[in-house]
Amino acid sequence: MSKLKPGEFSKRVCELAMQIPKGKVTTYGLLAVAAGGHPILAQMITSILGKSKEVEKIPFHRIVYSNGKIWTNPKYDKIRQKLYEEEGIKINNKNRIVDFEKHIFVFEEKKYFVYMLKCNDNTLYTGITTSLERRLKEHNDSKLGAKYTKLRRPVELIYSKEFANRSLATIEEARIKKLSRQEKLDFVGI
Repeated sequence: MSKLKPGEFSKRVCELAMQIPKGKVTTYGLLAVAAGGHPILAQMITSILGKSKEVEKIPFHRIVYSNGKIWTNPKYDKIRQKLYEEEGIKINNKNRIVDFEKHIFVFEEKKYFVYMLKCNDNTLYTGITTSLERRLKEHNDSKLGAKYTKLRRPVELIYSKEFANRSLATIEEARIKKLSRQEKLDFVGI
């Protein structure tokens, strides 16, 4: 991730928000990352978009929370519900998008991998990368490995799956991280 000039991140957020097509959504965090920022900057997205000169054109309803939950406010709920219906996006009674993964908009075309490592102490580590070979070497041999794995070397790759973009890989990584240790082992067939 390269360092952005002041104002560049905000400009990029607005440009990308305008690219989200009808019938698709993205998350605050994925938008922040696609704009060149860290996922923690997701907290700033609404504020940035609200200050845009083109605020009336921004499809705020297409930017949702990472769990598929939509933003609600009594002042805007009816308008947003109508927009979701027009775009073929169904919302359940918990204000979450039905079939969320099918509605995720892809900003980038770079391939990503979700991977799982078995550490020397038999614990498991899950992450995402654009290069499995490079990342495994970093985990085992360099200062660039995760803090968790640096203390548990060597590590062994026990699972990986390729995804067409970071958005889909991030969703899968989060799903795997929520699994118990035994569920993870069952998932990878160990």
